[in-house]
Amino acid sequence: MLIRFQFSNFASYRDLQTISWVASSLKHPHRDPIAAAGTEHGILPCCAIYGANASGKSNAIKALRFFVDVIDRSYRRWAPEQPVPIKPFFTGGETKGQESKFVLDFTIEDVQYQYGFQLDESEVVEEWLHVYPIGRKQIWFHRLKGSAIQFGPKLKGPNRAVEQLTRKNSLFLSAAAQQGHDQLGQVHFRLMRMVVFDRHQIGASLRRLANWLQRHEDHSILRLIKAADLGIVELDRTEEEPRHMATERQPELPGLFPSASAILGPVTGKAIVTMKIPTVRFVHEVEGNALVFEANMESDGTLIYASRLPGLLQSLKFGGVYVVDELDRSLHPALCLQIVKLFLSPDTNPKKAQLLFTTHDTTLLSSGDLRRDEIWFAEKKPDGASELYALSDFSPRKNENLERGYLQGRYGSVPVLNEASFLNALRFEDKDV
Repeated sequence: MLIRFQFSNFASYRDLQTISWVASSLKHPHRDPIAAAGTEHGILPCCAIYGANASGKSNAIKALRFFVDVIDRSYRRWAPEQPVPIKPFFTGGETKGQESKFVLDFTIEDVQYQYGFQLDESEVVEEWLHVYPIGRKQIWFHRLKGSAIQFGPKLKGPNRAVEQLTRKNSLFLSAAAQQGHDQLGQVHFRLMRMVVFDRHQIGASLRRLANWLQRHEDHSILRLIKAADLGIVELDRTEEEPRHMATERQPELPGLFPSASAILGPVTGKAIVTMKIPTVRFVHEVEGNALVFEANMESDGTLIYASRLPGLLQSLKFGGVYVVDELDRSLHPALCLQIVKLFLSPDTNPKKAQLLFTTHDTTLLSSGDLRRDEIWFAEKKPDGASELYALSDFSPRKNENLERGYLQGRYGSVPVLNEASFLNALRFEDKDV
């Protein structure tokens, strides 16, 4: 489970920000937080971020995605002299050398971990991993620019050998995982499986759905689609007509691979690669007949909902956090609420999965299902920097109408719109028409 995520100097965020799943002392009439060692009131299954357009909601999601991508790719994908692809807070001036910080507190099998790093546009400045097996801090490693990495006695394995292979622009954790370090490899593996991001590309998501249907024999996805009242009675996994892709031929290596020319042909020209693309078609029942609809015949809402189900189910079945930017995109508010409720109920969420999402759907605020410490806001300050804060900071009254209060600007994080400005914007002069 995730406990909290902190980051600074990323995109529209300048100062250190925190997204926290740590429950406060607030009570909810229908459910309690998830019990977790090291927390007084437990951990929350949900975190919803509201805010005006351009307030920084999506950038908060991107910060977590960048954190995961650096862990996953910095050693195995980045070139030795490649700059770190960070997007620091932009002031219009010089940004080189400014450090960005990312810290994640999480649990694996009831043991708390804290992993973090600071980097600039050229290298990793600091990196550390702390573990709290019985509530006491163990430093597994601490890396500081210009110094040898400090290793704690509890971290076994080829630490110094991995240190020698760690480039200045890659994380030590990433290098250790690629070099077969047992302890750190397990942490890396669990982190990669812990956070699942929604994909905005419908085509890629439908391929993911097709692959899920092939690998998993349960019928949870079909049941969830039927429950959404989309008129779909069956899913048809299929493969699109083969696509012929022309790829540049690689130069032949004489003597090493004598059979290469038999496969690739002459060195010049293009090779023809045949690929079958898995996809899903949707079966509807119309006047008693089963009709197969291609994806391009379905509504955006149907495709978005169906394409999100593999990631959602992966989190619910195996544990972890499902991250969705704009949960309400093309979805009815009632359907959004049901998605959220899957994570709130122990019956549908026995693995203690979590949900992090951004939304403009204010009906979730009035439903009474979300705790007040599960509701967060992103707001752009007058100086252009975004900030995150929780609804619980305002101590709203127990029976306060949260939806109305939010729309009235009581908690901030709403756009300041002037109807007269919109009307004046379209007062055309004769020369404009």
